[in-house]
Amino acid sequence: MQYQDVKSVSDFSWETRKIGNDKSSTVKQTPAVGLTVYDATYSLLRTLGLTTVFGNPGSTEQPFLKNFPTDFQYILGLQEASAVAMADGFAQATNKPVLVNLHTAAGTGNGLGNIMTAFLNKTPLIITAGQQTREMILCEPMLRSVKLSYAR
Repeated sequence: MQYQDVKSVSDFSWETRKIGNDKSSTVKQTPAVGLTVYDATYSLLRTLGLTTVFGNPGSTEQPFLKNFPTDFQYILGLQEASAVAMADGFAQATNKPVLVNLHTAAGTGNGLGNIMTAFLNKTPLIITAGQQTREMILCEPMLRSVKLSYAR
């Protein structure tokens, strides 16, 4: 299946489960049992042909990069702006979407100038940004963003 063939999450394996035993119980669709977020993410990326990832990782991206699949390639940028610029050039050269993984809201801000350039060039970039896990948060996350409407 090529990335153009994927129309929605319904193209993947889902199961329907009834929650509760009474008449007001709801039906919930969830991914097949045993499928982790890690497995689902890399499976989706493979299906979409997104096996080259650009980024500047930090501590929040460690779970994503742990046991990084051997059929994927990670292109490390020394700063988020250069990672976005490299991804922009790669996407234009290959005429395919590219995944860029940035480090939290601060990393998104660092890459924002090149994100705007890619937007104006109509470059197909898929940009993700990590965030601290709840276990690491005592109060407010240190690298949080109150409002991410600028990244839409």
